[in-house]
Amino acid sequence: MKDVVRRAGENVSCQEVEAVLRDQPGVLDAAVIPRPDPIRGEELWAFLQVEEVPTQPHLVRERAEAVLRGAREALARHKLPRYVSLVDRFERTPTERIVKRRLAEWGEQVPTYDFGERR
Repeated sequence: MKDVVRRAGENVSCQEVEAVLRDQPGVLDAAVIPRPDPIRGEELWAFLQVEEVPTQPHLVRERAEAVLRGAREALARHKLPRYVSLVDRFERTPTERIVKRRLAEWGEQVPTYDFGERR
């Protein structure tokens, strides 16, 4: 899987966004992948490994908003993920890299928040 998201003509490095997300309180690890979008081509979809994944939608939103609030200080607006999914673990390779090609499949089964148009 590529490590760049092409969002509305801008190349966004997944590694850069992941590094900022990992620095946020309560985030154990992070992975960012592209998600197809009919208007912008691709959107950023962040998967955040947290200690405890909330089960109620409003708590998922609160946790995701808290992480993005902190990330706003370090990332340009177009680099903020539109979609945020919370997971309790990542599937990993023998060398401990996250298996990103499987994340889109997971995204349909884990709590995900769509921030839509950012203000």
